[in-house]
Amino acid sequence: MKLVEAWGSRRVVDMFGAELDYRREPVRPELPGFVDASALLGPGVFVLLDRGVVVYVGKASSTLLPKVAAIRADSRPKWLPKVRFDEVLIRRVPPDQLSAVYSALLAEFRPKHNTEVAPPPVAISAIPRRRL
Repeated sequence: MKLVEAWGSRRVVDMFGAELDYRREPVRPELPGFVDASALLGPGVFVLLDRGVVVYVGKASSTLLPKVAAIRADSRPKWLPKVRFDEVLIRRVPPDQLSAVYSALLAEFRPKHNTEVAPPPVAISAIPRRRL
């Protein structure tokens, strides 16, 4: 292959003189057994499951990968609980929608390792009344 410049235009031609389109997307290699983990490199929410049960919901405003790895690490911050999990589900979320999606997941699943989950609502009839 060689680069040919003629009158300010650039072309790439192979050894037989055939023009190549250098602007097309590169061909992605086939790698059996690999999974695409690109979503871990951006902001989003993640759900940790233990035997199919949601045990923790987390969020990251920059990169998900360090947050998920820290939960399993022995040298994690004290505020981060040690959570036993066997599956991780992730969802990329734009930063402006992060809090809303995170809150909705907490409200829906009420995971046992999330401390910021509000207690379930109590029916008014279940509150004992005192006579004055």
